[in-house]
Amino acid sequence: MTGLLSETDSIHFRDRLLSRLDPRLKLLLLLLLVMTIFSASGFGVLLYVGLLAAGFLAWHPSIIKQFVRRLAYLRWLLLFTLLLHLFLTPGRTLFGLRMLSYDGLLRGLMVDLQLLLALFFTLCFALFTESEAVAWGMSKLLSPLGRLGLPVSEAGGLLVMVLHFLPQVFQQGAPLIEKGRRHERQGISERLQRLSRLVGDAVLVVVEQADSLAQDISRGENPLSAKPTEFRWQRNDSICFVLGLFFIAMCWSL
Repeated sequence: MTGLLSETDSIHFRDRLLSRLDPRLKLLLLLLLVMTIFSASGFGVLLYVGLLAAGFLAWHPSIIKQFVRRLAYLRWLLLFTLLLHLFLTPGRTLFGLRMLSYDGLLRGLMVDLQLLLALFFTLCFALFTESEAVAWGMSKLLSPLGRLGLPVSEAGGLLVMVLHFLPQVFQQGAPLIEKGRRHERQGISERLQRLSRLVGDAVLVVVEQADSLAQDISRGENPLSAKPTEFRWQRNDSICFVLGLFFIAMCWSL
């Protein structure tokens, strides 16, 4: 079984309480939490959610390494969002300069904080939830749509495949970025030719993995098939569900 992240990243987060929770519970709570984050009208709600994130970090300090690594991918988005609100939002001025908006600064900081919190909890979900569990949970939650004739079970199987190969694609892409940095002084045409060769090799590796998986499935040895007994609603799920709803209700009441 493989997680949403690579095998090396996810192996340290197995056999924990969060990884044993029902995937339907984690999907629902994550959805409600993200809705709470982006519907917040002030920093008060984000402060409570930030305290929850701090609790997660105190419980599993190893999350911070994974979070900082992926935070670098959003650095330009966060900076652009802040500058966009700072220069274009009408309202009170900053330092007496008409081009700088104090209200825009607050709004930009709030949007960046919302993005960071959403990224953090989504990453926690990815670390503690395996791809088979995600597909199974979504299939169960969307199962009522099957009565309308929608292919929910087939979509769940396709989702398992997608989540299985995402870490493989990322693993192949990291060396491409590193090799591209080593040849920054080359011309554009030479860099494009080198990139095309590297991408072709990476695609062949992924295709070989897909072919091997297809052969396993044809032999009846599907490594992605989840056992229903692994996902049973237990007492811990009920306790976490009640606590999660209480926390979200408290945030919405602010």
